[in-house]
Amino acid sequence: MAGFSCSPQLADLPDQKLWRIDPRADYGPLQHIARGRIALDKIERHWDDICRIIASIHTGATW
Repeated sequence: MAGFSCSPQLADLPDQKLWRIDPRADYGPLQHIARGRIALDKIERHWDDICRIIASIHTGATW
């Protein structure tokens, strides 16, 4: 998002929780850690604020 590159590190992998939109999707070997559920309704409800924050970070107005 907003042209930033990201390279996350998965430290303590057994304690990590990945997130999914579709609970029926098959994540293969990651199936057991992809147990979080993304609430699309919350993202949609706050989309304007999310875009405003991304724009502020991108322009350097907020750190």
